[in-house]
Amino acid sequence: MDTLTGKKIGFIGGGRMGEGIFSGILKAGLIPPEDLYVADIVDQRLQELQEKYGLNPINSSTNEGIKQLIDQVDVVFLAVLPQVAPKLLPFINQCLDLERHYVFSIMGGVLTSTLEETLTQVSLVRIMPNTPMSVCAGCAGIVPGKNCKPEHKAMALEIFNQIGLGLLLPEPQIDPLTGISGCGPAFCGIMIQALADGGVYLGLSRADAIKIAAQTLVGTGKMVLEQGIHPEILKDNVCSPGGGTIGGTVSLERDGFRAACINAVINAVDRMNEVVK
Repeated sequence: MDTLTGKKIGFIGGGRMGEGIFSGILKAGLIPPEDLYVADIVDQRLQELQEKYGLNPINSSTNEGIKQLIDQVDVVFLAVLPQVAPKLLPFINQCLDLERHYVFSIMGGVLTSTLEETLTQVSLVRIMPNTPMSVCAGCAGIVPGKNCKPEHKAMALEIFNQIGLGLLLPEPQIDPLTGISGCGPAFCGIMIQALADGGVYLGLSRADAIKIAAQTLVGTGKMVLEQGIHPEILKDNVCSPGGGTIGGTVSLERDGFRAACINAVINAVDRMNEVVK
């Protein structure tokens, strides 16, 4: 299946999360750079993105710029800050061709029902992405809107499974996904740094220790995803009787590592909900 053949993609908003997605799309070869358009209000940012990716930049400091982007593309990504959306969505809705355009929203915390109050008839998909999409190793929650066309849902799955893992989820499950995949790169970064600190303490160079720790997380994740090995089995396979790994595991349990990870996800989601309210 190749739902992007002949399609042009536009991002309204040139921030880091949008860049993570379109850089992954380009890296995966889903479209050529000349078929990618990005609109932003900051000329310097647009110049940086054009030089880095060879895409088409459009200044969107006025509505004319937004219309120019929408007229050029078939797939529209809403990648602006959520607080900007109420001002932009009515104009965007006027510019959309219901037969031609597909709309993806990556605006954090904005429900499909909220978007559909303005985008009343548009084929819409809400996406909750994460930053590792820039290296085609991301994770995205996918929520089709009530007017989503079948080919639009297929397009979402094609794009996000090419640049990582795309999961169709009911909207109430987007928050827990975000607590794991959206916040998880920070948690994994802390774990990589902590494992590296242990290596440095024992004599490794900082650079080598970070590489070793990062590669270990990558490799372990690939074993779970590609070989279907349950995490508990992974642990048991390495914990030989009376060995070093079980000793380290006992230390993790004693220090509350498992509870700390669980609480990090729960507290992240609780805080996100507080901010939204």
